[in-house]
Amino acid sequence: MHNIQSSILKHTGRSSRNSLFMRLAAVLVLSTMGLFLQTASAQLNRSEISEDFFNAYLRIVHIVGPERLAGADSLYQVATKKNNPTEIGLAISIRMHHFMDTGETEKLLETAELQKKTARANNKLPFYYEGYHIPIVYYLNSGQTFRALQEAQKMQEEAIADNYHDGVCISMQLLSSIYDRQGNPEEACVILRKLIDYALKYKCTAIASAYQKYAMLYYDLNQDKPYAVDSTLYFYDQCLNNGIVKPDIALKTLIEMRKCPLFFHIEDRDNFYKSYNEAMKGNPEYNLQILYRIKAYKACFDNDKEKACQEASNLSSPSGRYSLLYEIAKKFKLYEEALDYHEKYTATKDSINRQVQAQDLAEMNVQADTHRLKLENMELDLKNARLTLYIVIALVFALLLIIGFLAFFSYRRRQHLRHLERLNAELTIARDEAQSANRMKTVFIQNMTHEMRTPLNAIMGFSQILTDPNMEIDGDMKKELSEQIQYNTRLITSLVNDLLTLAELESNNHDLKPEPCYCNQLCDQALTTVLPRKPEGVKMYF
Repeated sequence: MHNIQSSILKHTGRSSRNSLFMRLAAVLVLSTMGLFLQTASAQLNRSEISEDFFNAYLRIVHIVGPERLAGADSLYQVATKKNNPTEIGLAISIRMHHFMDTGETEKLLETAELQKKTARANNKLPFYYEGYHIPIVYYLNSGQTFRALQEAQKMQEEAIADNYHDGVCISMQLLSSIYDRQGNPEEACVILRKLIDYALKYKCTAIASAYQKYAMLYYDLNQDKPYAVDSTLYFYDQCLNNGIVKPDIALKTLIEMRKCPLFFHIEDRDNFYKSYNEAMKGNPEYNLQILYRIKAYKACFDNDKEKACQEASNLSSPSGRYSLLYEIAKKFKLYEEALDYHEKYTATKDSINRQVQAQDLAEMNVQADTHRLKLENMELDLKNARLTLYIVIALVFALLLIIGFLAFFSYRRRQHLRHLERLNAELTIARDEAQSANRMKTVFIQNMTHEMRTPLNAIMGFSQILTDPNMEIDGDMKKELSEQIQYNTRLITSLVNDLLTLAELESNNHDLKPEPCYCNQLCDQALTTVLPRKPEGVKMYF
């Protein structure tokens, strides 16, 4: 008996309280949902929603089953016809919650993407980040904490980029819930501390929920320290007195219900009953799991074990049920029964942790396989790109060869054309020169004919005089005529010799033979030669 009691006492303290806050951590997801709805409601303009639509929304949102989806589709059609972005966002929101409740993952993700796309187009950031928030809560509830962590980090990055403070707060609250679910309350507490500082700086409505969660985790991590209770109570009070969120009845009731387990564990009966009575004045039915637990604690203080066990049996979570039964048995010093419940709780909690770890491992394996396939596809795309590049290079090289050949052909053709043009020009010049030479030849022949006719006429005329019997000429005259005949004969001979010399000059076979001469004699001979052609009335002088 003593060993059993020692074993129970060993697990009392941190172990029992850790189990309590692990069980209460499941409520964090639901409170995060409430935070988003509170934040979105604060930012939505009620005047943008018609009275008929809002009444229909309130009626449909509380329906469970296929009727809720049909009602959401009807609201979506009405809102689309009116082109009202706020009403469209509310209708899509109902659809997302329906698919999350029914576990239809693909439809939930499709609807979330539709919500983000529509909200981004209409600049409705609350609805845009709801498209992140709902799938993350779904992943967290289904134990896919690794994927939930990735999406929450992505949500935080986008919210920071958009400078959307409420979105940053929601993402930080989701990250704290994820780390707590993964068994890392220290990191969750650090994130919540940062969230509180961020919410105080930017006056965000998430401050109340942040203080509430931080108080729970803070006590769980520091319960062995003497100041743990006072600090935790301070954080709970800050939920109500933070100067940003005005507390309503629901928040006050929730905080008083949160204080009850704290007072129970430190066995502060008076403050327990005070918080319990304050909680009962509100609407504790909105938090049934916590209500069952504090009623069981009250039954323990009232020494009513049977009622305490009955309240514990109402809890939906097996691990929460076993942990509460463990606390009840320990309270009534039923150590064997307490040890049995503790072992069942531990086994259940370990099973849940193993399941979460297995799901995270499976998710990481899937993502690793997906990443590997992406790498393989990238490598294949790279090979295809290289092949395409080689083909393009080959085509470019072939094109360059063709262009080079065409350029060379064009160059040769232009050279040939220039050669032909040069030949044509030379032929034209040769033709012109031939025609000119022909004309000069004709003129030359005409001149030569004239030059030869003149001395021939002189010879003929002088010969006729000498041979004419009717003319009487003296000896001197005959001698002079004979000399003229001889001179003209020499002149004709000279012309013939000049023609021959000219022919030799043209054939480059003539050698010039310079010799002295008398200019007066040449001039006299020239005048004598042209004397017969002198017109009448012209006088010649030498």
